[in-house]
Amino acid sequence: MPAQISLEALKVLDAIDRHGSFAAAAEALYRVPSAITYTVQRLEEEHDIKVFEKQGRRMVLTPVGRMLLQHGRQILEATESLAEMAQRMAHGWEAQLTIAINGIFPIELIFPLLRRFQKVQPDIHLALRYETLAGTWDCLHEGRADLVIGAPGLPPQGRSYDTLPLPLMPEGAFCYVAAPDHPVCALEQPVKRDVLRRFTSVVIPDSSKRLPALTYGLVESQSRLFVPDMDAKLKAHLAGLGIGYLPRFRAAPYLASGELREIAVELVRTDHSHYIAWHSSNRGRALQWFVEALREHNPYAELLAESLR
Repeated sequence: MPAQISLEALKVLDAIDRHGSFAAAAEALYRVPSAITYTVQRLEEEHDIKVFEKQGRRMVLTPVGRMLLQHGRQILEATESLAEMAQRMAHGWEAQLTIAINGIFPIELIFPLLRRFQKVQPDIHLALRYETLAGTWDCLHEGRADLVIGAPGLPPQGRSYDTLPLPLMPEGAFCYVAAPDHPVCALEQPVKRDVLRRFTSVVIPDSSKRLPALTYGLVESQSRLFVPDMDAKLKAHLAGLGIGYLPRFRAAPYLASGELREIAVELVRTDHSHYIAWHSSNRGRALQWFVEALREHNPYAELLAESLR
């Protein structure tokens, strides 16, 4: 098995290339020039390669040396990043924070908070994901997210959670829609449940993996078109592929333009309260930063409050 290439050797190659000579690299690394020469010679001898060759009065990298330097710099950057990550974690900052958002809400509402956070901790990884219905609680319960926004109803049993309530959704916050050329639009309204069974419903399935799934606004034995997220659901309605509920704040521009029609139906949609939630035991500083920021300025609460007016 060939000897491993040391980080020290990679640092020497990097310094020689950056500073232009063995002597300048020695000065930058606070070494004597002979130590730099010895490190290069040992690297070449241990691996039976030629890293530098003489061109006139200069020593230049060979193709093998250039390859070592290119990949070696990636390794050096990774080790520096690892050390910084360990230091951040030692001071209470997470390496990554994952935020799950209920798919009824626009994900871009949180972008201003992300920009503020990046100015505080630009090296912490942030991950956003959409979840649907009980999937919001499920991903928090199972550890797939650190913070959830818009979790419906009460938290599941077995864990301790802290929450911030969002404003209650008003009556009429959701509207039942179809494309204007969809056959349901020609029927007498309100459309009865039995009649709705004839038409495909566009559905975002509950994303929960372990907790009991929730369903809203569906009729038994109704055919369903399953789509991955709210944007796809909206587009499916616009394309006339099915009928179903949309949040009114998402449907409003298309109702105004006539691209969608609101349909009166004999269905009762009962919606839960919604919460921002996180594990009580999680004391990560990135999580706490976002909790405090959402207490101070909560764009999702503002969106719901606007719908109450």
